[in-house]
Amino acid sequence: MISLNLFELRKSRGITQSYLAEVIGCSFQTISKWETGTAVPDVKYVIALAKFFGVTTDQILGLQPLKQDYFSRMTETDEYWEDKLHYIHSSRYELWNQDYMEFLIQKVWKIEKKVDVLDFGCGNGYLAGLTMPFLPEGSTYTGIDISEVMIQDAKYPIKFICKDAYDYQKKEKYDMVVCQAFLRELSKPKKALENMIGSLKTGGMMVCIEVNRELDHAGIYIEGLDYSSILMTEIQRKYWTTELEKSDRDYAVGIRLPFLLKDLGIKNIEVRVQDKVKFANPDNKEEYDRLQGAFVSEKGWKKDNTEGDKIAVEVLMNRGLTREEAEQLTSNWGQMKEKIMNEKKAFLKTTGFLITFGRKEQI
Repeated sequence: MISLNLFELRKSRGITQSYLAEVIGCSFQTISKWETGTAVPDVKYVIALAKFFGVTTDQILGLQPLKQDYFSRMTETDEYWEDKLHYIHSSRYELWNQDYMEFLIQKVWKIEKKVDVLDFGCGNGYLAGLTMPFLPEGSTYTGIDISEVMIQDAKYPIKFICKDAYDYQKKEKYDMVVCQAFLRELSKPKKALENMIGSLKTGGMMVCIEVNRELDHAGIYIEGLDYSSILMTEIQRKYWTTELEKSDRDYAVGIRLPFLLKDLGIKNIEVRVQDKVKFANPDNKEEYDRLQGAFVSEKGWKKDNTEGDKIAVEVLMNRGLTREEAEQLTSNWGQMKEKIMNEKKAFLKTTGFLITFGRKEQI
């Protein structure tokens, strides 16, 4: 479906329909029909309009956004996270099997003596609440986050520092430095890693729990939908790649982490896969409603979101997709929403978390 950008162009230039019609040689009624979508201009008029407004024919036809400048989501700023508490609460819901965290701490990392832990991008202290019950008595936990809103929402009694991860540099060293779903939001993850390693004692442990977006996306299955239609990997990869090229927000940072840490001098690197898989079965209504509500909230879905879908199309086009690809992807999301929100179909969701850890040795 063609959606002309003609109205926006004409209004932005302060031009009347009559004037534009006179310039390109048609009636103002024809201009009106083009703008309302009741008619589509012939090729000669599309070329004339593009030349008049100084844009491409694809921009006239709405196949590319009018504004070509890439705009960042600014995910590493305090302002971005001001209204994201609902996302944090829902996306962290049942994220871990607690017995697996206990297994990591006691059997894999073999933490037997008290440790001082520093958590970069701690948010509202979710990871602290998950790990502290299994750490030896006397252990301490300090969290760093740029968002005061997140810190104020914290329920777990730990020490917080409101600071940018890029700027944080302190002489105090810690036995263990951790992060979860943090580096994926940054434009300079390697710089943040350098500061994290700089906060680590010699012999201390580095633990990074990060999502690889392709693994995360591939870990969704919804009853009644063809799996390949859920994936649409090639289209998704286009806008992930654009984010990487334009703002260095790395969709594959989870899988690259062992290599980044190796280059930064971390030794004895190992990688584990987080084991939580959520299966929402409508036969168990109470559990299904809980998991469905969390999933819907995490995705930001609303029952009637026509305007939001239009905005999503423009955002996706800004990230390198054609209008057809953007509309195809949003339509796909709409089908997923219909199956889960309205038809209440069974679904499965994994996280794609990779747990990379190693130790800082004497240089």
